Amino acid sequence: MEFTQETDITETQPPPQSLSENQINFQQLQHMQAANSIDRHYTPQLKFTNFAAQPPIVTKYVTSKFLRHDISYFNRDESNIGSKVLVIHPGSRYLRIGRASEAFPIVVPHVIARRIRNRKEHETQQEEEKKEIKVEVDTEHVHPVHVKIKKEKEKKEMYDEDAKETESCSNSAGSSVATEEEDEDEEHFKQAVGEIKKELKEKIKASKRRPVANAQSQVHSFNKSVHPEIIADHNDPYRVDWTLVDEDAEYYVGEKALRLLDSDDSFNLFYPIQNGEFNTRDYDSIKAVIGDLETIWSESIQEKIGISQKNFRIYSVILIIPDIYNRLYVLEMITMLLRYMGFRRVFVAQESICVSFGAGMSVACIVDIGAQTSTITCVEDGMCIPDSRVYLHYGSDDITNFFIRLLKRSKFPYSDMDLNRAYDWSLAEELKEKICTLDEANLTIQLNEFYVRAPNKPTLKYHIKTYDDAIISPMLLFYPHVINFNKKRTDFPQKFASYTIDDITDGAITNNGD
Repeated sequence: MEFTQETDITETQPPPQSLSENQINFQQLQHMQAANSIDRHYTPQLKFTNFAAQPPIVTKYVTSKFLRHDISYFNRDESNIGSKVLVIHPGSRYLRIGRASEAFPIVVPHVIARRIRNRKEHETQQEEEKKEIKVEVDTEHVHPVHVKIKKEKEKKEMYDEDAKETESCSNSAGSSVATEEEDEDEEHFKQAVGEIKKELKEKIKASKRRPVANAQSQVHSFNKSVHPEIIADHNDPYRVDWTLVDEDAEYYVGEKALRLLDSDDSFNLFYPIQNGEFNTRDYDSIKAVIGDLETIWSESIQEKIGISQKNFRIYSVILIIPDIYNRLYVLEMITMLLRYMGFRRVFVAQESICVSFGAGMSVACIVDIGAQTSTITCVEDGMCIPDSRVYLHYGSDDITNFFIRLLKRSKFPYSDMDLNRAYDWSLAEELKEKICTLDEANLTIQLNEFYVRAPNKPTLKYHIKTYDDAIISPMLLFYPHVINFNKKRTDFPQKFASYTIDDITDGAITNNGD
């Protein structure tokens, strides 16, 4: 029985020939599926670079010590790329200068203090010019009777008594005109501030925030009761080293010019660049502007960077100019750098192009808020689009003036503040950077402290509370009608317009056109 069972089992098994055929068919099916399918985990074996990778040196059979240790006795490269190139970016308030190989520029106040020998004659000349301007203004706005009185003032040698009467009348007329202008300015200021506050309230309501109740009264009452704390010089770690005037010095540049004592009135401060162009208000000619620019730049390069004037011929210069520039401005700058200062080469670049290049973007919209001007420019593929350039005649200086004016209305404890003084202006800039913001979440009563450092006086420490002034001030950028642009307007004098300069390219352009 057992034998018959084994024979039955062997008979039920398939023949060996049929098994081999099935295996062959299964393998063919697998190859077909593999050919038609895509391997998603497959990565092509491509080179990351076309440069041939050098294998590491085998130091076993080499007697030299080169690359065996981290220390190398060979001389390094003499200079990095860009170390012989200076980048100069002139501004209305500050001059940014430095080597192209450095990460950050050196910021220098773009100002010079010139000694005035005959100061009395200079002041009398300025007063006469102001009187002439006042007479022209008064003839337009004052009653004809007052104009007649001013004309009679010229005959004071013959009629002394009448001259005294006319002088008093003219002074009263001039004062009345000044008071009317001040009243109009104050009304315009209140109206503009009211519009900004109304817009701010709507934003606070939209963001579902609650304003502080009686905030203005709290701020006013606190600022009225503030008394300064006197700090001795030896306890003030940030005391200012004021400039000691030398009798033989004719000028001071940069921070030294801003740190002159108030008692020394034999120096006047001059800013060669105003509103992104040559200062036509304080200078009589372009030659005087160029002379001060050359002095400021040369002194800054020698003191801050450490390059002597005799080595200027080794260095090249990248001059950064505004997006909307004047042809005369560029020509005079290039002439000064090449002919007067003696640099090797000059490359001119626009501000927006340099910004986009430094940020690594080929397409960008550049918004530049400067001290006295603001510009908006679109850059595409390294070129400024001409139709997109916008020039605005206000900047951060207007925010500073507006902010201090609002603080004075909030009972500013430092009542002797005068923005015409250099140290008070720097204090105003410090307060603006510390307090001002556009974040509506910070609309609360804030307590701040500041220090007043004046020459020949101890340091005074004040406390101040602010509320909405911190947000209203920077909102001036979106509400420029707060600014009185009539005071900022400066006409280009005829003495500047009549000045011409020879340009080599003029002849080439005219010849090509013919």
